Amino acid sequence: MNSTTLTPPEEFLETVLPLAQGEQWKALRSECMARVEDGDQDPVVWYLAALAAFADNELAEAASTAARSLETRTPFAEAADLVAITHGLAGDLNTALYYAKLAVALPTRPELKSFLPPGYPSFAEVLKTVEPDRLVTRAKAAMGMGRMDVAENFLRQHVAFFPDDENAMLLVAVCSSARSDHFGAADWLRGTVHRRQASPNLLSALAAELTNLGCFDEARAVHSRACRLAPEDPVVNARAVFDAGDDPAVSSDALAGMARVWGERFSASAAEWYEPSPQPAKPMNVGVVLSELPGSPAGAFLAQMLSRANPAEFRLVAYGFGTLNDAENHDFQPAVSEWYNTSELDPETLADMFRAESLDAVIDAAGFVSPPTLAALGSRCAARQVLWRNAPYGAALPAVDALLSDEVLDAAPGAAPLHSTVTLRLGTALAQLPPSEEPLFTSSPREQVAFGADISLRQLSSETAAWWAELLCAVPHSTLVLRDRYFRHSKATDRLISMFGDFGVSHRVELISAETDADFWANADIGLMATRAVVPQRAVDVLWGGLPVLVPLLPERGSREVASLLHHVGLAELVADSPAGFAELGARWARDADARAQFHLSIRDRLSQSPVFDPEARAQDLWQALRQLFQ
Repeated sequence: MNSTTLTPPEEFLETVLPLAQGEQWKALRSECMARVEDGDQDPVVWYLAALAAFADNELAEAASTAARSLETRTPFAEAADLVAITHGLAGDLNTALYYAKLAVALPTRPELKSFLPPGYPSFAEVLKTVEPDRLVTRAKAAMGMGRMDVAENFLRQHVAFFPDDENAMLLVAVCSSARSDHFGAADWLRGTVHRRQASPNLLSALAAELTNLGCFDEARAVHSRACRLAPEDPVVNARAVFDAGDDPAVSSDALAGMARVWGERFSASAAEWYEPSPQPAKPMNVGVVLSELPGSPAGAFLAQMLSRANPAEFRLVAYGFGTLNDAENHDFQPAVSEWYNTSELDPETLADMFRAESLDAVIDAAGFVSPPTLAALGSRCAARQVLWRNAPYGAALPAVDALLSDEVLDAAPGAAPLHSTVTLRLGTALAQLPPSEEPLFTSSPREQVAFGADISLRQLSSETAAWWAELLCAVPHSTLVLRDRYFRHSKATDRLISMFGDFGVSHRVELISAETDADFWANADIGLMATRAVVPQRAVDVLWGGLPVLVPLLPERGSREVASLLHHVGLAELVADSPAGFAELGARWARDADARAQFHLSIRDRLSQSPVFDPEARAQDLWQALRQLFQ
């Protein structure tokens, strides 16, 4: 306790009243809490701090702080009324009514009325507008506008009022994860798991965030527990399969085995009454399951492909999240005849939805990202059913007819797919070229060659570090610059130093904070891709900037998407299938400044001329694959 002499309560009120009248709420809270730290237990001080929190839209803090005022020897009505109002605004009607009744029984402090913020409601006004989960509703609205920080604040407040709301707990982690704060998401979920140790949903979400952090051993263990707790939950078990695809310790045989077990366990029951026509209608009725694609460059490119469909030959129906009027789905408005919202639907309902459209073919571009949809295809929903993305080995679903593939994926020496494959001539990867008006990256002058990588914590595995360290050792005095994506977090920095320190090259790794891609890539001469979990669009963006991008080629099908893209674009010379080959490839590019300069000037023409980025050519490739299914 501080020994500072406290001013009398009346003098304190006179001192802070201008802060309230000037709506300087943070300053008022600071003054009140400083007085509390100095030993003042006057309930008015707690009340004013709560009132300031309320004015700052911090309902949970206002409620708890006002409740502290009521725990003193001289509680008063205004404090109880504030607790009632905050709980009412949060949708907690029972607690709100309790404190409203308490307020009636307590003495009032009229002199505090001058501290009330503008628009401060009466409890009667709040009572008219009480609605369940009001803070969650506001959070979801903020999420729809991309304001994840605002949404997270509302959700954390909601959980303070409703500590058993598991869905809100999960949404808090979703908001943190969407901001790439996977450390924050994991720490939050660990706290929830302490309270609800037997919750498979919380454990599964924690395992997913651990995977995002690159903590694969921990993630595998937590996924295992979640699956044991919920052996019949397709979503919990699908998350484990999906995350295993980026785990270097999981072999292709093991991953294919996991996909097989999932498919055998969670296939929707077959509907005996449904007998699809063996030949397609004219136009062919095609359903496309989109999942997470809308709102991404890959989704925008797919929308361009679908919009090239000849309406006399194809009628397209899309299945995605939200409505077609949602901002992220706008690209698909000119591309599809119908749109169905599949959010929160179970496999049986989804299967019925597919059948209701009398689909000739379903293309599932979601895979294990949308487990209910994948399970729905376990029963016959259309004459032909094919998987495209996020399920490199399929899922052992008897009613699935094929897996869309390409020659690079099919050449993988690991486990074979669980379905027959239909080859896409131009590859399976989806990525679009950036706008032509974007300038080429301009490199800063430097004495030594710098390799660069813009990757996530999920991609920075010990396997990736081994490939890159081999390259650094092969090119003396070169450096590796990493874009700072939460790598300065103490845990990430320790891991980074340890990983590259094992190979004696940690001193040659530098973190760069950059607002834009151009700002970051000005620090590099050659781009590097990680071994797994790499999005093809990231490689295309760097190539479009004028830098060569070196890509590892692993045996597993699921890790070959970027290598496949470069192969079909005609840039197979940027791909290596071993750490030694990767190092040799990098050394050649490092030695040849003229080759890098020529690449810088010519790469856009090469990319622009490739049919891989031509929506019309890619669409025809897809339609031919569908026709092949009926032959």
